Amino acid sequence: TLDLNSSGVSFVAMAKTTLGSSSTLQGVITKDVTWSFSIEFDGSAPTPLGSESFTNGAAPESSTAGSVTTNTWNLLTMNKSDKFYVNGADQGASAGVPAANNTHEVIVGAWYENATTTFKNFLTGEIAEVIVYAGQLTTAERQKIEGYMAHRYGVQSNLPSTHPYRNFAPRV
Repeated sequence: TLDLNSSGVSFVAMAKTTLGSSSTLQGVITKDVTWSFSIEFDGSAPTPLGSESFTNGAAPESSTAGSVTTNTWNLLTMNKSDKFYVNGADQGASAGVPAANNTHEVIVGAWYENATTTFKNFLTGEIAEVIVYAGQLTTAERQKIEGYMAHRYGVQSNLPSTHPYRNFAPRV
């Protein structure tokens, strides 16, 4: 079980989706219907625009449309009550805090359709790593984790040129 309601939560994931179709939500990490961190495609022409999204079971929110691309490793961060980041770049505000619920397990790669544990919206692609952090990461902590993951998976060139760990891996 995982209940991070009192402190909130920050997510960092290295994920690649190979399929993005109109109005598709692909689960990265979820806990029944009370919270879901996912990749979402909105169906915009000419190709669906992807974003990372979070819902606490009541209020969905997402990063800038088009910030997540298919067939590419994306470093996705949702920092509690702060922002969404894709490959280390700020992609819009996030206020999401999970609802309290210790009745179901955490699922990686899908999300629940309902409280009876029916799975839906499986990720079509790969997840290399997921880090769940209780509370909000500081800017320095977030950047260090992003640098670690980017260098570990060879996508450091995707980080912004101003990112402190674009050119060298952090010591962790």
